[in-house]
Amino acid sequence: MRSDTKPSPARRPPELWARAFASLTTREGKSIREFYQQTSRHYAKVLRDLYDSAETVDDNDLSLDFFIDERDELEVFAQDNRYFALVRAAGLYERVCSRLILRAIDAGLLTKEPFVRNNFVQPRLVKSALLKLGSALPDGDIARLTILQETRNKILHEGGRVWIEGSTGEKFMEQLRFSHEEVLAALDLTIRACHYQIDTFRKKHCAPTRFPAASKAKFREAKH
Repeated sequence: MRSDTKPSPARRPPELWARAFASLTTREGKSIREFYQQTSRHYAKVLRDLYDSAETVDDNDLSLDFFIDERDELEVFAQDNRYFALVRAAGLYERVCSRLILRAIDAGLLTKEPFVRNNFVQPRLVKSALLKLGSALPDGDIARLTILQETRNKILHEGGRVWIEGSTGEKFMEQLRFSHEEVLAALDLTIRACHYQIDTFRKKHCAPTRFPAASKAKFREAKH
C-alpha cells in the first residue's frame, strides 16, 4: 500500500490506545526522573559528608590519599548516574517514536519500506517518518533530541569518552561530563517531546473511542 493512501476508518487506531500509551509514557518518564533525583541526592549527601570529615585531615596524613580516592570514586558514581538517566531518556523517546511508526504502518498510514528493516524501525528514518505523520516539533527541540541520541550512543559504545583535538593538532580522549541541571533539562525535553508525538498521532490519525450507552450510564453512576 502506498504511504499516501488514506486508511479505512476501521483500520485507524482507537483513541483509547493513544491515551493509554500516553499514560504509560508519563509513568515511565516520572519513574526515570524520580529515580535519578533520589540517587543524585544520595551521592550529593555522601560527598558532603566526605568533605565535612576532610576538615580534620592533615596534609601530611595518609588519610588525605584515602579522601582523594574516595572523592574521585564518588564523583565517578555520580556521573555514571547522570549517564544512566540520559540513556534511559533517549531510549524512552526512541521507543515511543518506534511504537507510533509501527502502529502507523499497521494502519496503512506508512509503508513498511523503507522505515522498517528486520522488524526494527531504522533510527535514521524516524524523523522523516514522523514528518509524514504530521509531526512538527520545533527545530530547536529536534536538534537537542538528536544530540541526546548521539550522547546515548557515545555512553553505550564508548563509555562516555570522546576524542578531542588540541590546539596543536594532537588528539586525546576526554570524558563527557554533565551537570545536574543538564540532565533534568534533557528529561523534561524527552517527556515533553514524547507527549507531543503521541498527542499529534492521536489527534490526526486515531478513531474516536465510542462507548455503548449502557457503559456511559454506568460511568456516570460511578462518578456520583
